[in-house]
Amino acid sequence: MTPVKFGHLTGDQVLRLVAVSVKQNVKGKDAVARYGGEEFVVALPNTALQSAITVADHIRRAVMTKELMKRSTGERLGRVTISIGAANLRPSDTAQSLIERADMCLYAAKRNSRNRVICETDPEAAPLAGKPGRVIRRLLPRRIAASRLLA
Repeated sequence: MTPVKFGHLTGDQVLRLVAVSVKQNVKGKDAVARYGGEEFVVALPNTALQSAITVADHIRRAVMTKELMKRSTGERLGRVTISIGAANLRPSDTAQSLIERADMCLYAAKRNSRNRVICETDPEAAPLAGKPGRVIRRLLPRRIAASRLLA
């Protein structure tokens, strides 16, 4: 979904839908922030990679259950899906290097049929395959919004 096709109000509705789904699936010391126009970052401190992937998949499924409707006309626009990239915080990381690795995973998720979670240990995330991982970053709803999860 793009603002050109469905309008900015619908795009804002998608962002709110994603934000609610993210908020409902994080807890404790986890932090959520909007990152750029259509993106979110979720930091999951002290969370193992596998647990972070589970959180990401819960968010992905929560977003996917929502039916998007154009408020002005009642027209059904379909379901929103998201792609998520996950990367591990390493001792030598800067915020930028961590986000770059998570972005690479996000783009791998988008290349590999979208609506999925890819972490840096997944073969699809090459050239990152085989390197340790643990941040979930960037959720990209297929229709408009993007987000990041950092574990």
